[in-house]
Amino acid sequence: MTEDLKELFQTEPDSTVLARVKEFYDHIQIVDKLKGELEKAQEKKDDAEAILFQTLENAGLELVRTEFGTFFQRFDFYASIEAARKSEGYAWVRELGFGDLIYETINARTFSAFIKDLRAQNENLELPEYVNTTTKKKVGRRKK
Repeated sequence: MTEDLKELFQTEPDSTVLARVKEFYDHIQIVDKLKGELEKAQEKKDDAEAILFQTLENAGLELVRTEFGTFFQRFDFYASIEAARKSEGYAWVRELGFGDLIYETINARTFSAFIKDLRAQNENLELPEYVNTTTKKKVGRRKK
């Protein structure tokens, strides 16, 4: 192994590198803690929303104005087509004259992996001008 490669795999990083690793790790810990706190807060908010909705319903109120804002009952409606019957559902939507609601998508991560694999097979591959690529500098971490 050349001296340059040995430096890449040094087992005893200097104090500057260790300080930067520690700083990055500390921020990872803060983010992980905040994500956990956010998840718990979201659950509590969802519970409070369900209780408030029921309270408004029991009181026969559709809305209430307070110093915190106006709060009201809202009924959101969702519809979807079963994945196994997507082509049948799309045909039905087209028959109704609303085919413009239907569009194809490609999962961004899957497409990125696909392009990366194509480039690995052919370094000189010319991508069409409508395919954008970006490389982000990131630091990976494996947990012990």
